[in-house]
Amino acid sequence: MHTALYVIWFLIPTCFFLLALWAKLEQISNRSRAQNPGDLLRQGYFVLASVLVSVLIDHFILEKVVISISPTWLPIGFYRIILLPMVLLLGAKIAGPSKDIRIAKAPRPTQQKRR
Repeated sequence: MHTALYVIWFLIPTCFFLLALWAKLEQISNRSRAQNPGDLLRQGYFVLASVLVSVLIDHFILEKVVISISPTWLPIGFYRIILLPMVLLLGAKIAGPSKDIRIAKAPRPTQQKRR
């Protein structure tokens, strides 16, 4: 179960990195950019860090905590499955929201420039 779960966990940031590469290639080829590669790269790093923290928690902490709290209620596999979403949620709360995207207003043409 560990291997399958870890493969799925590491596929998520890999998808972000591949999307960032795709967006960068679109940017280089002067196609219309639908995504900002920098944003996708930052998101990929955040998810990768969350996956690494989840793996460390799974290896060193999770089993001891589950045995001490609820040894018979739910199987440990359930806690392993919800571990990454919980780490992502806590990481998002700690990191805070991303920067607002602001669109600057275009300057209005003056009377002289119109004529």
